[in-house]
Amino acid sequence: MKINSITKCVLSTIFAMVVYSNVIVSQIAMTVGYHYSAGKFDAINELIERSNTKFMPNNKAWSSIKGMNGLSLGLKYRFGNFGLNAGWRYLFSIKSAKGLTDGSTNSFDWQWNFQNNSYNFGIEGFVSNYFSLGFDVLWDGYRLKSKKSNLGSSNILWRDDIISSTLYGSLNIPGTEIISMSIRPFVQIPLTKVSLESLATELSIESTTPLPKFNSLTYGISIIFNNGPQAEDSE
Repeated sequence: MKINSITKCVLSTIFAMVVYSNVIVSQIAMTVGYHYSAGKFDAINELIERSNTKFMPNNKAWSSIKGMNGLSLGLKYRFGNFGLNAGWRYLFSIKSAKGLTDGSTNSFDWQWNFQNNSYNFGIEGFVSNYFSLGFDVLWDGYRLKSKKSNLGSSNILWRDDIISSTLYGSLNIPGTEIISMSIRPFVQIPLTKVSLESLATELSIESTTPLPKFNSLTYGISIIFNNGPQAEDSE
């Protein structure tokens, strides 16, 4: 999925919010959001560096990961000064390499899609109509999808699942009776680290020095569109 696909999905969901807003229970809101997440991707980038050394792509090497971006879909139930949130989030970073195979004249174009699929459930407390604090628990799934130019479909080279949590603050912009927006800086804290050893084995880049585990502590910002006004009516 590329940036323009994410934009189309977000806009389509916002349109659906507008069209069907009159049939949605007033306390329940649909949400759609864009997320950017940064952090220490040292373990993954070391794996990328070892892969460049092994496969030696001479036209374009895999570049390091600095961040991941993507979208989310969810539901929110608001009651008084609290809200319950549940949803799904997809983040990704696509890297590709081009070169020759084993010194021959056969070229390759090898694309890697590092993905983070998360399902979350959490609670949000409203300090005021315009500011809230939230906490989510996430089932966090990491995987790497591989696609080569000579193959028609992609395959999953590696996956690992962990549990993590997210803390965020939210600036809530009321908007209209149909749609509103929230801006959320966040930090995501893993309860365990992600192992990359099975991926190193799959790529045949094992060495006497094991790969460090990926500490998926990340931080970033989310822009969330809500069905209906975020701030509670003060009347």
